[in-house]
Amino acid sequence: MKDGAIILTPAPESLTGAFCGALKGVYGLNDEEADEYLRQERDSW
Repeated sequence: MKDGAIILTPAPESLTGAFCGALKGVYGLNDEEADEYLRQERDSW
């Protein structure tokens, strides 16, 4: 909603393309941090 109006936009052709890069940095800022995050998550199972 913007200025009291609902703005509709068409759905993207590819959801993968639309969200590509959207979570950058969530699991770490580099490969090592992402690997450590995954290691910790797997250890918690």
